[in-house]
Amino acid sequence: MFAESKDEIALILVGSEETDNPLAEGDNYQNISIANPLGIVDFDFLKLVQTDVKASTVSGDCILNECQLI
Repeated sequence: MFAESKDEIALILVGSEETDNPLAEGDNYQNISIANPLGIVDFDFLKLVQTDVKASTVSGDCILNECQLI
């Protein structure tokens, strides 16, 4: 499945309970976390999505330019 794929994907969570992104300063870009940086999809990424990503009721700051986070 992954032998030939060179597609890259990042997983950015908006509305996460934590804030973990390089643009977070003061009240900006809060509750946005980079769960997985840009890279080739592997089994660890699939495990992350299946087991570690949970829904929340937290609101996240709107991303005006999502390319700045990657």
